[in-house]
Amino acid sequence: MKDYCSYVNIFHGCAEIDLPTPEGIAASWHFIKGLTGNTSPAACLPFGKFSCGCYSGGYPTGYGRQEINSDTCVRKLSDKLLTLGVSHMHQHGTGGICTYYNYAVTTPFFGSPDNITHPRTIAKEDACPGYYSLETVEDKLSFEVTMAEKCAVHQYHFGKPGGRIAVDFANNGLYNNPHLRRPAYNGRLTILSDHEVAAEAELQGVRLYFHVICENASCVTLYSGTETLPGTEYSFASSDGGVGVIFDSDSEDVRLKVAVASKSAALAAEQARGERRSFAEIADAAYKSWNKYLSAIAIEADERTKRIFYSNFYHSLTKPSDWSGESHLYDTPDYMVDFATMWDIYKTELPLIFSLYPEISTKIVNTYLNVCDKLGIFPNCLLMYDDYEFSANQSSMLGDYLLCDAYYRDVQNVDWNHALDCAKRDMLRPSYDRFRETGSCEYATHTLDMAEGACNIAAVAKECGRDDIADFFAPYADNWKNAFDPNTGLLTETSEYYEGNHWNYSFRPMNDMSARIALCDSINGTAGEAFLAYLDRFFGFTDAADVSARFEGYNNESDMESPASYLYLGKTGHDRFCDVVTAAETYMFPEGRGGIPGNNDSGGTSSCYLWNTLGLFPITGQNLIFAGCPQIPGATLHLANGKTLSIVRQGEGKYVESVSLNGRVLDDFRMTVREMMEGGEIVFCMR
Repeated sequence: MKDYCSYVNIFHGCAEIDLPTPEGIAASWHFIKGLTGNTSPAACLPFGKFSCGCYSGGYPTGYGRQEINSDTCVRKLSDKLLTLGVSHMHQHGTGGICTYYNYAVTTPFFGSPDNITHPRTIAKEDACPGYYSLETVEDKLSFEVTMAEKCAVHQYHFGKPGGRIAVDFANNGLYNNPHLRRPAYNGRLTILSDHEVAAEAELQGVRLYFHVICENASCVTLYSGTETLPGTEYSFASSDGGVGVIFDSDSEDVRLKVAVASKSAALAAEQARGERRSFAEIADAAYKSWNKYLSAIAIEADERTKRIFYSNFYHSLTKPSDWSGESHLYDTPDYMVDFATMWDIYKTELPLIFSLYPEISTKIVNTYLNVCDKLGIFPNCLLMYDDYEFSANQSSMLGDYLLCDAYYRDVQNVDWNHALDCAKRDMLRPSYDRFRETGSCEYATHTLDMAEGACNIAAVAKECGRDDIADFFAPYADNWKNAFDPNTGLLTETSEYYEGNHWNYSFRPMNDMSARIALCDSINGTAGEAFLAYLDRFFGFTDAADVSARFEGYNNESDMESPASYLYLGKTGHDRFCDVVTAAETYMFPEGRGGIPGNNDSGGTSSCYLWNTLGLFPITGQNLIFAGCPQIPGATLHLANGKTLSIVRQGEGKYVESVSLNGRVLDDFRMTVREMMEGGEIVFCMR
């Protein structure tokens, strides 16, 4: 197999952005979020259960030197990269998610327990998919970590006798900021032998069980704060960090395994004890697993573009996390977590996953059905966290889009009748009463979410022969009009908007785009002229100085799909779409630590980049794919159903003259999802 992993920069997007100086329309795009990708270099598997990586307490992943940021200022914790050791379970690309994990912080040190919390300067780092290592400046100690399916494996290299390793089971979050940390509750630690420890605690409302094996330890001691404790057991009611064990070893090289389970201590022990392969074997298996997943898309491009593409591809496949068989909510097997949040990933990341990865796709859909069975809702945010309506202000009814995108891609082993019943149950939740009763929500964007979601589900229900579900949802489909101001043809300006304003959300691709475009035409102009004028203003072709009505430039997921609205306006609109995508590829997505233009929430921004690079764009919830503007000479997609789709770009022009799918010209630049999933060849003729 080709070595796709060799193109991946694990550190891509994990620091403050470093973009080329933008020109043309890109120079007018208006960033609103912290200027960093917020990605994590922690070792993990594709959709892996959990991750393991360097811990500094930095926002929001536990890595790096960033303080909390939600604006264009990126404040720093320190002037250089520091480490406190290794932590387990991390967010990836998010902003203020409130649940930051970073559990079982494992710290190598010399001397007294006072030194556990002393950060060390990172001298050098290395990483590849499934592997991370570093060396410190002060004492030249180093460690490396890799991930097996059920446990993390560490190796520490002290370079001299006297090395010690502390494992803090009470850490829950990031640096010392009350918004970023939570206590651990009702903890219990048990020393089982000189080299084996079990621990458990309630973290974010979920009880987790840890099992740690230090294979060549000579003794182990309990500690709290800076004091060692007698005995082999210790319990605490509440702690915000600094409760754990210290392993001592006579060896200069120490290997350690950490398992985390949500079902029982016995399961965590089984997962740690069951991993007997060497570190090198585990790291090699992780690398091969990543190569397998990354091989789903093979591109033709120059070496630099391949590095950018596969780094973004990697960041699109780290979340959600597969905890199948370990749900703390229900007993059925499929369980995926870390949808952080659906608002960030439903537009481009989930359509990408459903198009390429059959097993994970089934698990995602069945997770949402199982959660709905348990809670009666499709949550916007699903974490190892007991608040299941967290981030409800971002959007509404996005589980319906998930179901529709999976249905059109023929995700297998899903009971679609059950799925439709769950969609109805979710719609009947009390928090949606206002929409059902009045046809609108407090947020205009939620009105759009729900009206379009209802239209999408009604279409799927009709195909499935569930007229009862179709008839239930269909009356809500026209309510999208209630979100718009009839005097402007834009969303109502008086509504509150999440991370944007009424302009950012006014150009969402919708089911009835003819009616939506006509809403603008009735104000000023005909045949799409007014809608085109609005789009041109929004993207900076006109009124470039007016950032109050401006595209966020892929700095945030709020309006990442809005360029596709140009695609409903024929060749003139398609040319504008090409201008936007080409500007984004040129100025917004370079290489390196600063190579993502904003928070890459669970891979949402990276997956949008992938679609645009390939020259395709999915319209979420609908059986619709647009032929966009490919940025590379060619690509081959190995689809989830075993079929192959080839993309060919002919000519070197910037604009698309024509597109054909298996020899059939796409006069309107569009195809169905099902046509795409049948595979074959898409040919773009450029001019």
